[in-house]
Amino acid sequence: MATRFLRLFAARTKPNHLDLPGVDRPFVHDAANVLSGDVDVGDRIVVVGGGLVGAEVAIELAETGKHVTIVEMLSQIMSDCTTNDRVAFGERLEELGVVIHVDHIVTEIPEESIVAVGVTGSLLKLAVDSVVMAVGNAPDRELVEELLQAPGHNVYENGDSIRPGKIFDANYSRNRTALGVKAGVSADPKEV
Repeated sequence: MATRFLRLFAARTKPNHLDLPGVDRPFVHDAANVLSGDVDVGDRIVVVGGGLVGAEVAIELAETGKHVTIVEMLSQIMSDCTTNDRVAFGERLEELGVVIHVDHIVTEIPEESIVAVGVTGSLLKLAVDSVVMAVGNAPDRELVEELLQAPGHNVYENGDSIRPGKIFDANYSRNRTALGVKAGVSADPKEV
């Protein structure tokens, strides 16, 4: 009897990248690199994206005395978070003097600045030492595709390999996938 391998696989994610002029400048950094301390950001920082990671980066930088501004395209920051998190983070951002511009979309990153347009058409131009991109993540499909092609293995995707989320989402997805496989409900990774 042949051994059957079953793998529940949740791939890592990679940062989303905005396609806009200047995003490849050397003073534009990914939030993960900033949080890990891999880059020197200077004193004037604009964080593009006001989700949980953007707020976390802004707080960490402001706590070290940096002048931080968040530019968010939605009408409020942390819109995908619980009310408790929004209140707690919001209070801390206010205490630290972090400036927040909602309803603004970044259109370009010229030398030592950032340009955004508000929903009313207003133009926002801010001088910066660094821009931190916190605009979400996407599944890193390279390893997933390799494993799905491997002979002799049943690979079921779950968690971040399907859709990036929080740890609760990953655990729920893993458990749902495992129960579905055990019950024989789904053999198609795309349905799990």
